[in-house]
Amino acid sequence: MRTSIATVCLSGTLEEKMRAAASAGFDGIEVFEPDLVVSPSSPEQLRELAAELGLSLDMYQPSPTAWRWPRRCSRTPCADCAPSANS
Repeated sequence: MRTSIATVCLSGTLEEKMRAAASAGFDGIEVFEPDLVVSPSSPEQLRELAAELGLSLDMYQPSPTAWRWPRRCSRTPCADCAPSANS
């Protein structure tokens, strides 16, 4: 069984979080978007660091504010504003 931890669950910079996850024995990380956005490292540098640490990059977690239900109704989600299967 593989284990992974979300970077939002750790404190520090993304690079520090990656080192902490590896030190704790996790196999991979789930990168939280704000951690990536504020990191001074490029995605390529982060990929290299992950490889050096033996971590896989398992998932990208967008910011929870990146997409929200429209505010035109009080029910969230409702039939009027939930995305349809065809959209």
